[in-house]
Amino acid sequence: MAQHRRRRKGGGRKRKDGPRTPSGRLSRAYQGEARDEGTPQLQAHKLAVVNGVADPTLNASLSGILFAHSIITARQRDAADRFRRARTAVFGVALGDRDPNRPEISDKQRVHNERRYNRMCRKLSTDHLLEVINVALDMKSPWMRRAVLGLPLVGEDELERRHLLDGLAVLAGDGPQERPGGP
Repeated sequence: MAQHRRRRKGGGRKRKDGPRTPSGRLSRAYQGEARDEGTPQLQAHKLAVVNGVADPTLNASLSGILFAHSIITARQRDAADRFRRARTAVFGVALGDRDPNRPEISDKQRVHNERRYNRMCRKLSTDHLLEVINVALDMKSPWMRRAVLGLPLVGEDELERRHLLDGLAVLAGDGPQERPGGP
């Protein structure tokens, strides 16, 4: 008959040091620096996207990239970001970015968000609105790619660029405050 070994209290292998889960197991959570900056090549690419500006967080949005390349001003970038937030408050965000723990908003807040977004939209003509929405949705038009690369713009590109700049100027308070051609 096989004999069972009895463990003495405190005997056996010692526990590894480190944080533990509620069940007592060693936690596998990452304990080092919370942000991986990437390879040197990736860091260089991030800086190139924002024209070598010291703040690589500008590449998080199309308005930041356009600002870094001096295509739009700081006020126009702020206006684009306000428009993006207003649009997001009304239509939400892509499913991949949605927070499932986010509380539902009240009907009063929903109406307020819709009114704020509609006020912004009414200030813009259809052409201006389309270009501003493209920036809010980070949809880079062909003219933007050419402008960022320093290539010459063709006639239609220049027209779309003008629509964006004028639309952002209106939202920033630097342009006419009424929709062109109507009240």
